[in-house]
Amino acid sequence: MAPSEPMPTVSLLPFPDPPLTDGATTLRPWNPADLDTLVEAGADALVHRFRHSLPDGADEARAWLENSETARSRGERLELAITDGSDPWQALGSVSIWGFHPRNRTALVSCWLLEAERGGGRTSGAVTLLRSEEHTSELQ
Repeated sequence: MAPSEPMPTVSLLPFPDPPLTDGATTLRPWNPADLDTLVEAGADALVHRFRHSLPDGADEARAWLENSETARSRGERLELAITDGSDPWQALGSVSIWGFHPRNRTALVSCWLLEAERGGGRTSGAVTLLRSEEHTSELQ
């Protein structure tokens, strides 16, 4: 891209449809049924150390969900719940893609898991799913 060309912009970030899964891990949109997971994560010192935006209570968790959707609609951030492939309705953590640099076709990825879920490779699986060819082509 020549310096005089305008930098491309990112618009609405699509949710993966169908949700991304490898059988062991599934990534899906966050929803109001996940408020308890968000509150639990917000109270976890390790998660909070790296993700200051997580809520301190149910009201803040609802606001977090709304803010995440606003950011997605603006093309700023896509937040997905990390779930067990056998129980995709129970959120265990989050993977996010944000900080887009369209010119370089790069972005930042961050993730967290509830304490009981750490150490099993689930975040690695989530990042692998997120960068799968099927989904990344939708983000370009």
